[in-house]
Amino acid sequence: MRYQLEELESSNLKKGEKESIEEQMLILENIEGISNVISESDEFLNHEQGVLSQLSFMKRKLLEFDSFSELHERVESVIIELNDVSSDLSLLNNNLRSNPEQLHDLNNRLDIINKLLKKHRKDSIEELLDYQKEIEEKINLSESSEAEIKIKESQLEEQFLVLKESAEMLNNKRDRLL
Repeated sequence: MRYQLEELESSNLKKGEKESIEEQMLILENIEGISNVISESDEFLNHEQGVLSQLSFMKRKLLEFDSFSELHERVESVIIELNDVSSDLSLLNNNLRSNPEQLHDLNNRLDIINKLLKKHRKDSIEELLDYQKEIEEKINLSESSEAEIKIKESQLEEQFLVLKESAEMLNNKRDRLL
């Protein structure tokens, strides 16, 4: 049990870690495709004839008529939202970098987690963490039981010595009477 506890403690598991690793690996494994999608989306949004350009043109045309002020505001809102999406895509694209070393490290970590899950017949890291807690409690209980047994053995030895002295005193008194 101590070995299992040390193994689980040294693995330093965290809730949700497996899912996070799998998500990061998916991104790293598909970085080229993701980058292409981001580039195509940026082109679609920001190109000279892109959505944002077309919406801006539409917004200017709606300004010419007072009766379309509500529609103008809604188009303005869509433009703001699409600009935010465009900024987020640019930020994501800037942060996308192929990193084979990170992918290797993530793969190794996932292997460790999967081996522990299989070894202990658990379905999730949360179950492994619960099992780790259970082992700790059993070890603590065992250690406290061992300490209690030693105390009881010591008390038993003391009582045995008292009983032995009493028996000797009784024997001496019997011998004197005979």
